[in-house]
Amino acid sequence: MKELKLYKFIQGKEYHYDGDDVILFLDFHQLDEFQKLLDYGYFDEGMEIILKWGYVCIHMKDICDYYDIDLYAVFDNETR
Repeated sequence: MKELKLYKFIQGKEYHYDGDDVILFLDFHQLDEFQKLLDYGYFDEGMEIILKWGYVCIHMKDICDYYDIDLYAVFDNETR
């Protein structure tokens, strides 16, 4: 995954900072598109998400670290 693709994907989506991490909120219908951003190899170990009513929460720090993406370059740091 490239930084620009992730940046384009998160536009208009809800997220917030949680300490040094960002939690991305995705509706179920957005999961397929999100998975396509990631390599199949990323899912070899599995991925923890938080299931809520009608959406999931995804911690983005580990994903960005895996792809060598600067978390603060992708997510608007004004919301920190």
